Amino acid sequence: MGFHLSYHRAHKEHRDFSLSFLRGLGTLLQQENKARIARGQSPILALIALSTYLGGLGIIGYEIYYLASAVSLLQKTGVSLLDTPNLASFLTEYLVVFFELTPLGLAMMLGSLIGMRDVWRALLFPD
Repeated sequence: MGFHLSYHRAHKEHRDFSLSFLRGLGTLLQQENKARIARGQSPILALIALSTYLGGLGIIGYEIYYLASAVSLLQKTGVSLLDTPNLASFLTEYLVVFFELTPLGLAMMLGSLIGMRDVWRALLFPD
């Protein structure tokens, strides 16, 4: 019982810190160690971010290839794209798919870059 009271009195000053002081201390420690924290998180996060970026790039590349092959096929067969039935078919078949997946690919690429901005900075430009 005596040990508990003396321990309690000796460490009373640790309990008297205000919540705002502790938050400020936590923020200061986080800012001082931001690069170290980012480098510690980086191995798996960098792999996920890189695969997300490359996946988005692959989707955009596939869509460009898909659109180019459709235009090439129309040119090889000698069919005019500007004929109304051909244009309507082309727009419904190819451009709809192109404009559905291209924003997805762009969003994947931008999300990867923006979300991992601190980790890339810590890995590429260490202090």
